Amino acid sequence: MPSYSEPARPLEFLLWEEDNLYSREEVTLTASQGELKPGTVMAKVTATGNYVPYDDDANAGVPGSGIAAGVLAYGAPNVAATQKVVIIARQAIVKTASLVWEASNDGTEQTAGLADLAALGILAR
Repeated sequence: MPSYSEPARPLEFLLWEEDNLYSREEVTLTASQGELKPGTVMAKVTATGNYVPYDDDANAGVPGSGIAAGVLAYGAPNVAATQKVVIIARQAIVKTASLVWEASNDGTEQTAGLADLAALGILAR
């Protein structure tokens, strides 16, 4: 019998958020970021104000991309243009095990990203 792996559901990573959608924010995703899953840790590019997946290794090349600024609420397809997405930007509790990290982020870099999120009031449990 073939096996089936259920994909991540939107907001599955979220344990709690502030009332009246205070925790959420609509932001612009930089074009051509690949298909992103709900729970992807995001960063804000300093020069454009657009968001990309958090990558602590890239901080020197793309200022801002090494500072976690939120968590992607819903999946996003890979498109060649910028697109609007919703992130959890403040005052929330998330499941650490359900967060999605860029492949090159090791444990130390993930710890730094979690500290960035904590500074925004996004606690990982």
